[in-house]
Amino acid sequence: MSEPVREHRLEGLEPANPLAFLALLGLLRALEEVDAGKADDERWWPRAFWAVDSGAWQPVLRLAAQVDRGSLCGRIVDGIRAFGEAYALSSRAVPDFPLAEYRGLADTALDAGPSADRRRLDVLAAVATDQKENNAKDRTGKVTARTPLCFAAGNEDFLPRLEELVRTANDGQNIECALFGRWQRRGKKRYSFRWDPEEAARQALMAGDPTDDRYRLGSETGANRLAVIGLSTLPVLRDPASGDTVVPGGARADREIALHWPIWTEPASLAAIRALLVHPRLVQSDRERTETLGHLGVVGVYRAGVVRLGNYGSILPGRLV
Repeated sequence: MSEPVREHRLEGLEPANPLAFLALLGLLRALEEVDAGKADDERWWPRAFWAVDSGAWQPVLRLAAQVDRGSLCGRIVDGIRAFGEAYALSSRAVPDFPLAEYRGLADTALDAGPSADRRRLDVLAAVATDQKENNAKDRTGKVTARTPLCFAAGNEDFLPRLEELVRTANDGQNIECALFGRWQRRGKKRYSFRWDPEEAARQALMAGDPTDDRYRLGSETGANRLAVIGLSTLPVLRDPASGDTVVPGGARADREIALHWPIWTEPASLAAIRALLVHPRLVQSDRERTETLGHLGVVGVYRAGVVRLGNYGSILPGRLV
């Protein structure tokens, strides 16, 4: 059992892995959900920052209380479970809602009140938007534009998998492995969303058929559970320059959609991190980015390209730019 401490080095979250960054967002969101129901002196006030360890960037979680890893992971699991109903959206496989249905779900959540339905609204905003889908196949203009992080075709159960991971009963062991251990990727392949570059099945580079489980890695279950919660912090947006559907930190660059995320060195709340993700300089490559973001404590930016083939896709490893 680990000693109670205020700062936890998250050795399992590599800076260049998009899934790891999504997991970091989910970690903070889960802890904040539990904090919201407690008195101020019982809250942990989670903050995150990056520090150099053995020559590599490593995220650090800072809390207002001293806790051991078991207590930390137990509280994270409680925060994840709070999203169970929020992810119970519909029987659809992918977020290709008719506009009327999507707006109806949002109106119902708004009418229900500000508590649990704040989570549902965030999830709705994260999986789709009521803007018209920019897709030649949808000639009616009556289908929502989905999140660019949905790498699934119509026969894949993207939405049910999100809900299933949130509701999965667990004592926090896979969360602890994802945050503090070397990823083994021995979890169910079903829980892959292709947010981890290692999960991409590129047939030309494999010894056999990528649909054959013998030739594919499993998923890192704890990281994906956290990333599902992290997804709720990334609403679907429309890039004003290109018209593409993006998320905070996403933009078209070098003829492709790319995700960007910062490396910062001062403890920051989830709200502060989300503000950095929508900063216009984050996705720009001009010289002013370094100076502007440097004043905000940002010392580096990772960029990961998104590879698409129709509705399928995956994310490449991040590159420090």
